[in-house]
Amino acid sequence: MPKLTILQVVELGRSIRNTASLKVKQPLAGLSLIVNKDDRVEWASYTDIVKEELNVKEFRVTEDDERFVSYTLKLDFKKAGPKFGKHINSVNQWLQGLANTEVKQFAEKGEAHFKTPTGDTLTITAEEVLIEKVPKEGFAVAANGLYTVILDTALTEGLIQEGLARELLRAIQEYRKKLNLPVNLRIDIEMSMDEEMKQVVARYKDLLQENLLMNSLHLCNEIKAGEQLKVGSKLVTVRIINHP
Repeated sequence: MPKLTILQVVELGRSIRNTASLKVKQPLAGLSLIVNKDDRVEWASYTDIVKEELNVKEFRVTEDDERFVSYTLKLDFKKAGPKFGKHINSVNQWLQGLANTEVKQFAEKGEAHFKTPTGDTLTITAEEVLIEKVPKEGFAVAANGLYTVILDTALTEGLIQEGLARELLRAIQEYRKKLNLPVNLRIDIEMSMDEEMKQVVARYKDLLQENLLMNSLHLCNEIKAGEQLKVGSKLVTVRIINHP
């Protein structure tokens, strides 16, 4: 059961990435999992799996989603129309104007009461209302009825640079394969790129050096006999200069 549960969370996270056009190689600040109070899964045991599968820096589990989403209510006109008649638009506007705390109270109690201008009280039940979750700025949401997953989609400069570094790493690894270089061969690399990518390489030089088995890395203004690699929206020219 836990494996199936983790798979559901990962799939929800991936669906958010796809919808938001965020590649898995782009690190994100965090993922929040909203659970109900009866949840018994030992989520701490799966923190590393979730972080690795979805490339997030932090995995949080909470019962409270108020930090991440706003709730809006609106009448289901098909169900509520005959009941509320001429008051239906007024009731709908009143529901849509409720604050988050009032929406939560409605969700917990399953009903709310609206006073008409003539002083009559109309009872609105949960069956007559549609509840919508609207993610706040910097977050995106996916749910499957059992769990709600919220991804931090805001990209800081550091996260963007790390994403570009990992894209560059992948592109050079593919280039190595294209050249049929032995997996354990240490190499020297020359690269030509714009100033933004130079900052990325400077910051993540150790990551590149470790994973690419580099003896040395030289940044050049121009490389005439190199391979042009696409890194995100950037172009980087690479030359491996000491392969057999």
